[in-house]
Amino acid sequence: MERPLIILIGGTTGVGKSTLATQVAHRLGIVRITSTDTIRQVMRAFFSFDLMPAIHTSSFDAAAAVRVPMPSGTDLSRIGFIEQTKSVSVGIEAVVARAIEEKQSMVLEGVHVVPGFLGHSRWREALVLEFVIGISKADHHRTHFTVREYETGGLRPLRGYVKHFAQIRRIQKYILGRAMEHHVTVIDNLDIDASVKAVMTVILQAVSEYQQPPAEQGRH
Repeated sequence: MERPLIILIGGTTGVGKSTLATQVAHRLGIVRITSTDTIRQVMRAFFSFDLMPAIHTSSFDAAAAVRVPMPSGTDLSRIGFIEQTKSVSVGIEAVVARAIEEKQSMVLEGVHVVPGFLGHSRWREALVLEFVIGISKADHHRTHFTVREYETGGLRPLRGYVKHFAQIRRIQKYILGRAMEHHVTVIDNLDIDASVKAVMTVILQAVSEYQQPPAEQGRH
């Protein structure tokens, strides 16, 4: 394509976003893969905890950064996550804008890719496709953290994720709700091969329609 392809993959912690992003990028020959965790880490270097507390916590533990008094019963995990997403979205938009300016296709994945928080209307120079990855079965979701602990040699220990598993599932519910509201494709990642195939099908269909002459598009 003459214009870059920007693929955004969101979803809560431990649903397989990075694995899916890597496989999709490989199949499409895209070499630029970025995570919102990396963007957040860069932002942490510039903004102290006192100035921007939300970005200094994990997505599932962002309740600790909520400093404004809230009514009793408020889901602080959700409020904190929303504040964190708003902050990181500024960095996401800057990275995407730079890729478009350089005419470089990119896959960007992370928990902070939440439907409705990014200004797609400013990215008309690219074909932007957004997906949300989820796992409907809680037990299946939990096993992903066991695999993650093994693959990272204990750097991302299981116990931390299990401790906050209820918050992680609540964040997933919120993200899936946003996806439905904004008509974003949702992939239930119970099988990675099937998920990659589903994402690739949507991408290739969108690229095919994008490249069709206007007159031919009107006949569909």
